[in-house]
Amino acid sequence: MQVAAALLRLADWRLNAPPWPGFPRPYAGQWARRDAIGALVASFRPDAIVETGTFLGISTKHLAGYAVPVHTVEIKPAYYHLARLNLRRKANVTLHCGRSLDALQVLGTDGAIERPLAYLDAHWWEDLPLDAEVRHLLSRWDDVLVVVDDCRVPDDDGYGYDVYGGVAISLVHLAVGSEVAAAYPAVPAVREGGARRGTLYLAQGPRARASLADAARDGHVRLAPR
Repeated sequence: MQVAAALLRLADWRLNAPPWPGFPRPYAGQWARRDAIGALVASFRPDAIVETGTFLGISTKHLAGYAVPVHTVEIKPAYYHLARLNLRRKANVTLHCGRSLDALQVLGTDGAIERPLAYLDAHWWEDLPLDAEVRHLLSRWDDVLVVVDDCRVPDDDGYGYDVYGGVAISLVHLAVGSEVAAAYPAVPAVREGGARRGTLYLAQGPRARASLADAARDGHVRLAPR
């Protein structure tokens, strides 16, 4: 029943108004974010990509195009099954149904991933696992890149962001030490496409920090003072 209801809702989105600008394109149609992630993957060369918040697997399918193992986590069974259909031809994608932090902890203990890029978008519902996700990623991996969706971008109110319990998703509310480099989109929101949601980039470790510096040099991101 949940899958059938989700299919009906998806059909309504396609036939009528989309749920947000840029749907159903990867990264909600944000070309600057797409290019920044592509540049980071090319420079950092992760041995795996981890995504939290699969939804329908739209961005997952794009991430799978980088030809590295992709692990994606969805908490809602209906969306998990729809994503399975959407990603059935992507042999390098592994879907997990459940809490994002539980999946990250499993991935962090089996030793198969040494240098991940994590794309965090599991903050749709009542629970906000973001801080715990970031804490785990930074404590488990010495060299890791983290991309946070729906984050507040200082000095550019054109980028949207999520608020939970009156607190915005932002760098200042995350447990991130000064040894972690941070960056925001270099492209102003007025030039970005699609949904224009804010993005935060975090880099821990020499290779990750160098990759973020490369992306800043090439005009994809702007480094934040730390």
